[in-house]
Parts: sequence; structure tokens; C-alpha cells
Amino acid sequence: DWIDTAKGLGMVLVIYGHLLYGGIWSIVNRAIYSFHMPMYFVLSGYVAHRRTTTLKSYFSRKAYELLLPSAIFIVATLPIYYFFTRDSGTNLSEHLKTILFVNGQVAYNSPIWFLIVLFQIIVVFEIIRGIQYPIPVKAVTALLLFVLGYLVYTFSVSLPFGTDKTIICLGFFMTGSLMRDLCEILPKRVFPAIVCVSAILWFLCGVVFNGKVSLYRMELGRYWLFIASGLTGSILWFGICWTLRKVSVFQRWGQNTIFVVCTQYVGITLFRTVMSHIKLTSTVYFDIIALVVSSAAMFAYMPICSFINVYLPFLAGKEEKICRV
Repeated sequence: DWIDTAKGLGMVLVIYGHLLYGGIWSIVNRAIYSFHMPMYFVLSGYVAHRRTTTLKSYFSRKAYELLLPSAIFIVATLPIYYFFTRDSGTNLSEHLKTILFVNGQVAYNSPIWFLIVLFQIIVVFEIIRGIQYPIPVKAVTALLLFVLGYLVYTFSVSLPFGTDKTIICLGFFMTGSLMRDLCEILPKRVFPAIVCVSAILWFLCGVVFNGKVSLYRMELGRYWLFIASGLTGSILWFGICWTLRKVSVFQRWGQNTIFVVCTQYVGITLFRTVMSHIKLTSTVYFDIIALVVSSAAMFAYMPICSFINVYLPFLAGKEEKICRV
């Protein structure tokens, strides 16, 4: 329940963070971006489990869950992408690289990068059988992955299909798996103290000493501060969502995140256009309205997601037999 809550409320942060590019609350935007995407990779690692099927079957299922919706919505939003780039002077070759994620950028519908990178991480994690590592090995492996990510980031290594992001995010994923192991052996009474210390460290590393970051654009500011804020911010977020875990609506939001990830940018573009026309962009009213809209969007999504889950489950990476039960 707390995991679904973390995913669901996290989507509100994702939408609000995207909307705040047109607002004035830069510190709020900076705080959200300091941890919200690392949190999803940490959470994905936390729920990783031992494979019970063949490797081919496992990868096929993950491709169905993550890559199929990505491909569908990249194609579906191409008309919007063309509308915004038709006068940019970009040649056909560059368009194709962007559409196919070859250059690490996903056409117009950029949030889809998360699903593509997550698929790559799951493949690598399974190949190295990371779930079977003992705690010390997981800790060392995560550190080594972050060091490798530091080299990629420092030397501006750009790899196709977002592989440069995959290297860094694999460290967060491995840390999530490590957290799962630690949660099973640590006494529950220490968790509140861990959350409180994490809150202080996140604020210092992610809000005070580092600037605005973007994992998608590989703009991380001070790399190790970003890693620290991503991890401590995730722990803080999990603590908050643990206290809210019994709110059923938040759980439901968390069970329908893939469709939201793939379609939110259309609504965000519409909202920004409307705010621009009524001249509220770059005002405090924009930020307040954006917060209300971010929450309202999740309520609006739920009946649509219910329909998708029953009649078009492949759009959300879900199997029909599961959705109809």
C-alpha cells in the first residue's frame, strides 16, 4: 500500500514539476527535481524480485509492460511533435534520431524516457543477477555504478538510447534493492530517525547546496550532491507515504502510473498554452493553479485508466486477463 502511495503521489510531483517551468516558485521546482526521478528508480529496485520464468519470457513481459506503451505513445504524439518543430529547420535524420530515442531525447513526449531507461536497467540487473547479491556486495556495486556514472557525467559521455542515464540510474535501482534487504533486518524503531536525518540531508544537498537538476537532460549540477539528494529524498518520501498508505485513492493512483506517464505532456502543453493566453505565466497564480491542476489531473485520469485497463490494457502495459479479474 505504501509503495502504490509513493508512486501515485509521486506522479503529482512529476506533473507539478513539469508545470512549474512556467511559474516563479523555482525553489519548489528545484526541490521536486532533486529526488523525484531517482525515487522511482529506487522504488523499482525495492520491488525487484527473483525471476521465476525463463529469461526470454521475463524480458518479453517487461518489453510488453514498458516498451510497448512507449512505442505506441511516441507514435501517437508525433503530430504534436511535428507541429512544434516544423519550423525549426531540423533535418529528417535528426527527427528520426529523436523519434527513435537514438540521441537520448524522446521526440516531443519526453517523460517516456523513464520507461525506456527502466527497461534497460531491468535487463542489466537481471543479467548480472543483482537481486541475489548479499548486502555488502550490493552496497559496493551501487557505489561503483555511481562512480561509473560520475565518469560518464564528468566527461559528458553521450550514449545512444539514453544509456548514459541508465548507468547512473542503475545505481539508484541497486540501492533500492539494498534498501529492501536492510528493511528486513533493521529494527522498525530506527526508521523514524533514519527518515528525519534523511530529511535534513536532502534539504541541504538538494535544495541549499545544489541547483536545479534534470536527470533527463543530464544536468545534475554537483554530481555527488545530486546522488545524495536523490537517495535521502527518496527515503523521506517513503516515510511520508508510509503515513499516508491507507488512503485508497493514492493507492489507486499508484496502480495506474504508466498511462499517466505516457500522456501527461499533452495536458501540460494545453495548460501552459491557456495560462499564456490569459497572461498568468510567471505569476504566483500560475504556481497555485498548477498545484490544483496537478492533483485534479490524477482524479480525472482514474475513470480513463479504468476504461483502458479493461478494454485496452496494452496501452498501460497490463495483461488483459489480469485487468478483467
